[in-house]
Amino acid sequence: MKRIYGKIIMMVFATLMLFSCTDSFDCILDNLQKPDEVAVNEELNKYGLLKSYIDANTPSFLLGAKVTATDFNQKDIVYSTIVSNFTAVDINGSFTPLNTLSSDNYDFSALQTLTFTAANAPDGIKVLGGDLCSDQGQRAEYLNNLLKPIFVPFVPEKGRTKLLDFENDAIGTEYAMSGNAKAVVESDPTGESGHVLHVGSDAQKASYSWPIFHIKLPEGRRLGDYTKMYVDLRFNNSDGIYGNGLHIFINGVDYTLGGNGADFCGSGNTWKREGVIKLNDPTKFGCDLSAHKDLTEFDLQFGAGSGSAQYFLDNITMDFEVAGGGYTDIANFEKDAVGTSYTMSNGSTAVVEADPTGEVGGKVLHVGTSTQKAAYSYPVFHVVLPTGMTLGDYQSMYVDMRFVNSDGIYGSGLHLFINGVDYTLGGNGADFCGGGNKWKIDGLIKLNDATKFGCVLSDQHKALHEFDLQFGAGSGAAQYYLDNLRFYWKSADKYVEKTPEQKKSILEGEMKNWICGMVHAGMHEDPTKSVKVWNIVSEPLSKVEDANTFHWGNYIDKADYVRDAVKMARDTANTDLQLYVSNTFDQNDDMAKKVDSLVTLVKSWEGDGVTVIDGYNVLLNATCYGDDALMQNNKNAINALFQEFAKSGKMVRISNLNVKFKDGDGNLIRPSNLTVAQWKAAADYMAYIIQMYRSTIPAAKQAGISLSGITSGNNYDVFPWTSVYNRTYMYEGIVNGLSN
Repeated sequence: MKRIYGKIIMMVFATLMLFSCTDSFDCILDNLQKPDEVAVNEELNKYGLLKSYIDANTPSFLLGAKVTATDFNQKDIVYSTIVSNFTAVDINGSFTPLNTLSSDNYDFSALQTLTFTAANAPDGIKVLGGDLCSDQGQRAEYLNNLLKPIFVPFVPEKGRTKLLDFENDAIGTEYAMSGNAKAVVESDPTGESGHVLHVGSDAQKASYSWPIFHIKLPEGRRLGDYTKMYVDLRFNNSDGIYGNGLHIFINGVDYTLGGNGADFCGSGNTWKREGVIKLNDPTKFGCDLSAHKDLTEFDLQFGAGSGSAQYFLDNITMDFEVAGGGYTDIANFEKDAVGTSYTMSNGSTAVVEADPTGEVGGKVLHVGTSTQKAAYSYPVFHVVLPTGMTLGDYQSMYVDMRFVNSDGIYGSGLHLFINGVDYTLGGNGADFCGGGNKWKIDGLIKLNDATKFGCVLSDQHKALHEFDLQFGAGSGAAQYYLDNLRFYWKSADKYVEKTPEQKKSILEGEMKNWICGMVHAGMHEDPTKSVKVWNIVSEPLSKVEDANTFHWGNYIDKADYVRDAVKMARDTANTDLQLYVSNTFDQNDDMAKKVDSLVTLVKSWEGDGVTVIDGYNVLLNATCYGDDALMQNNKNAINALFQEFAKSGKMVRISNLNVKFKDGDGNLIRPSNLTVAQWKAAADYMAYIIQMYRSTIPAAKQAGISLSGITSGNNYDVFPWTSVYNRTYMYEGIVNGLSN
């Protein structure tokens, strides 16, 4: 117990000594310093705490320093230094959309802790909040993904077509058979269903003879739309249950189904309900009917292949699954008068005539003539697609084509042109039509496939809604007929672009999550202790474009996104807020021009007469030179900066304030390498900046100054304390700036 008590005494003593370092600066760490550091520290001990030099006539003035929320919440030497010397803690940068993420949500708990830590500090200390809205430091990839087109998977149209159930047929009705025996409607011998078809009989069994059903599909359906046929089948005992198996016929064409009735039904005298026959799969109990895919009306036969078959049939249905699609006519010439001419790209003629063969019927386009053949010249068709369609929506083009004898049937082959751009189709007329004087009906030209008789259209052409199309034979002596040019589209998976209104709504929701979350986390049960100062918009003049850049104004409107942000913040707070527009100013900037740009932006945002922005937050990066002429230029720039902001009539705050030192060659020097003279020069420049701010900005509009840090480390910023919290000459510079 004595040992534990002793440890506690030592910890308390160490803590007291640490706090005395930041308050009285008679620090126990002096014996670790270099002799010149000790001398500097003793020289600067004559100054009081920084906040004691704040002018009482500027009550709105806050003196702050930027530290991390983590360091402040630990309540150690960083906390004690801030509380002793400053009236505000600046947490800008501690909380961004990138570093506040926890999984997919924002974690504002550290900000809530800081709010209460500051409220409970001796004498209280204000919190200078961070950025609420900015194009920089955003979850750009995440936000851009939210705006991507919506993936809409294609859902095919599915359904079932009833072909036969015999319920409306009178008992005794006969159906035609392809050979011997009969097919007669009877009552189900098992009593399970109503009317059924009895194929064969005990007296005359069916010998390789099948019932014939004439099928007419519903309007708009074709046989190729169907994937399965269902049938109820029951063999009488074992009559025909084996043989050479089940068969299906389409217009007399036999498709053996690869399995017998015993496999299909399980046994005789047993109903197989909804037995499946695959219509596009040639494996067992299936076949490939693609050769008949375009049929809408046909003769169907189904049953057992046997010399002595007898069975019952009922409830024949088919399932369809339609991908969806359709045609857009380019030209079919039926509305053109005979003799109508179409433009050719390079001479010769293209004239509407009656089909000379009568095979296609109606009118066709005759390209070239016997006396004036087309020499690398193609008919031109001006195409306007249906509303909402572009060329990229189409998979193929179909055309009826017939060469006159062999005129142009070879040459350089077939060509397709879009707005004069040539797509060579990789095959000639002989291959396409099968020879001269033969109509090729529904000849296929693929629009997204570079194989023979196909091409891959450019993205530019896929986006076209209106264009000129040419098609024909590349030859010095071509003559052919064209008809029924049409594009085919087929439904597929789609990506539907979000509307501007949808994108705006999504982003406003994301903006609200961040802004309202930040402001709410900065609220205290005592409104006077809530975080009231925020950068409502940060870096609006930035030209940075990186992986974390996201431009809200591209989607919400360049003024509305700021107006929305202001409203969200004010509506969330339980107290009046001070909302600033924050932007970085570097020493080499054209200060006056940059201020003018910022002021112009703010006026545009406040142009609605409702939005109010309280002031400007200037993130100032200053540079001190050993050269007097360069220093005068820098001072002139600082003067211009404050003079222009003074004209705005708004509050002005200087934050992230830092001074760096460059030698005569323009090289930055680290604080650890500065001479005493250089330290004092940097401190004098800091004093000058603070003095110019206080003398130029009206007292009532001085919101205060916040340093970018407190201790000089391994970077180039010159700060008022060393890494072991002894004062530097920069401390004196800040005192002089505040005092005079």
